[in-house]
Amino acid sequence: MLISEVHGDVEVVKVGYEVKGRVLYWVYLYYYKGILFDTGCPHTAQEVFDYFKDREIKAVLITHYHEDHIGAAKLFGEITDVYAPPESLEILRNPPEIPEYRKIGWGQPEGFEAKPVSDT
Repeated sequence: MLISEVHGDVEVVKVGYEVKGRVLYWVYLYYYKGILFDTGCPHTAQEVFDYFKDREIKAVLITHYHEDHIGAAKLFGEITDVYAPPESLEILRNPPEIPEYRKIGWGQPEGFEAKPVSDT
């Protein structure tokens, strides 16, 4: 499920995976001037990608490696650059197996390549 709201120049997108008719936990991502900040969870990856695929995406910025932030990053990496903090790069390439309860709510992330965010 995806719900979008625009606040000035920022689009806030709320996404969640329904289990037995209700979203267990909402996650948020942001779109600002062609930059996508985070990409939701693996269960909502295709929905997020489809929502943004016809828009200008200059780059994707992953704030950190948790599964509720990186779900569609691999898909976006096929069309644009994906950036992440240097300390997150290895875990993004090789995400660990997550606990079952997190798999139910968000899904197991797939590995992908990201570029390091610079200091500027």
